[in-house]
Amino acid sequence: MTTQRQADANRANAKASTGPRTVAGKRQVAQNARRHGLTTPPPWDQVTRWYRVVTNDPQAQPVPHSMDPYERSALRLAEAEAQVARTTMAERDHLFDMQSRLAPTKDAASFLNRVIDRSVAQGFDVEDYDTLQLMATNSEDPFIAGAARIVASTSPTRPAALRRTMKTLTRYRRDAESARRRAFKAWLNIQNE
Repeated sequence: MTTQRQADANRANAKASTGPRTVAGKRQVAQNARRHGLTTPPPWDQVTRWYRVVTNDPQAQPVPHSMDPYERSALRLAEAEAQVARTTMAERDHLFDMQSRLAPTKDAASFLNRVIDRSVAQGFDVEDYDTLQLMATNSEDPFIAGAARIVASTSPTRPAALRRTMKTLTRYRRDAESARRRAFKAWLNIQNE
């Protein structure tokens, strides 16, 4: 149980963290949830399709405000299934996008091989991102320094926005899967009653 002292401290901390204060900052954070659309409810046609699968009735129509526990549980499971499908698709699409961006072309592959050959000849480990950064800043050979900057910027081990986005999408998928497990458990409980 929270003591009065802890509650007062929590209120004081909440007052200190007010979020963005400028108009530009408020405008920017107002769009955070619109990047991928995964925080919105799934499209109704997908929910309807999953509702028909769950109820095993090809003509069934979900009723959003039904008081029947069977229909409410089926609708909740259908919404969870639609959300899992949508988040999985977004994650897969982003993974394909990452792969296409990181896949070397024929010219890039030959260029990279020349860089690796020259770097290895100078004693550099070109697999390590930190080493590539060091090469880019400290190499006396301008070709090696420039190439190391290019290779480091496209290295799959770099801390990149693509990886952050992938973590976000993975988190949304996992949350959707958790919601699906809870909905499925409730669905089973309704079936067993």
